[in-house]
Amino acid sequence: MRDSGSRDSSSNLLRAIGLFSPVPMPAGNPAPGSPDSRPHPRIGAGVKSTDLPGFLSLAGLCAEGVVGHLQVLLYPESGAEARARLEAMAAAGVAVILHAPHHLHGVNLSAGTFGTASARQVEDAMARTFEAADLLRACAIVLHAGEYAPGRREEAVAAFSEFLDRYRDPRFLLENLPPHRGHMQMLGCTAPELQEIASCRVAGFCLDFAHLHCTASASAQPFRGLLAGFGTLPVRLHHLSGTPAGSTVDRHLPLDHPENGLDLPAVMGWIRAHPGIPTSLELHGAGSSEYRTQAAVFARLVASL
Repeated sequence: MRDSGSRDSSSNLLRAIGLFSPVPMPAGNPAPGSPDSRPHPRIGAGVKSTDLPGFLSLAGLCAEGVVGHLQVLLYPESGAEARARLEAMAAAGVAVILHAPHHLHGVNLSAGTFGTASARQVEDAMARTFEAADLLRACAIVLHAGEYAPGRREEAVAAFSEFLDRYRDPRFLLENLPPHRGHMQMLGCTAPELQEIASCRVAGFCLDFAHLHCTASASAQPFRGLLAGFGTLPVRLHHLSGTPAGSTVDRHLPLDHPENGLDLPAVMGWIRAHPGIPTSLELHGAGSSEYRTQAAVFARLVASL
């Protein structure tokens, strides 16, 4: 069994759940303490582990106080060049959340019994994940439970349970997923399902609002009802991006995109009610200028909706 509890990851997790520097209110918003001000959430930007220039540019936003952390999506690569990129990221000295490789990278934590070819991919990816998390001093590691073929849910649940038994780390946060990808079904889409498959074996949960929108659309359930279910879970991180109305596949759109159909009043109400939980913006292909703009859009939305 792999257990990293002997290292300083518990103290790192505390940084994830409440000690990021909050982003300042942009010009034009009510000053903190004014009658119209709201508790301001803690916001971050996302970047791939393969994009060192993008990371360093976003680290500049951290230095300015525009964002308080960076979420690094780890690609399952190895070698001296990959390690050198991570070392350069670590040298920037910013607060990091690490997103582990997932099914889109061929790493499916619900793949099956250990010892199989799929499970060896998981073992290799997790070894790199723990190495990267330690190198970057990551305060949290976000996981996707994975995917399964229709009719194979019981096997997927058992495989993910075996994964959690085999790998223990106090930084693990389990993220809710959209309902499907092509013909494959996703595991862990709602609050009750996350609770069922994770039990008490993770530090908490990552609430992805766009993924939940997709689940609501696919199941014809009210988004606000599904969102309320997360009130019973220890949510430690938010993921936020735009997605079209009725979509069952998230698109990672800017918050002010004309096609964004996410229930922003409900989302911003939730975030205002949980101001100590960090929120990572996840915008595909966005650089520092886009994240700067979206951080300001986010601040306006959270103050006004």
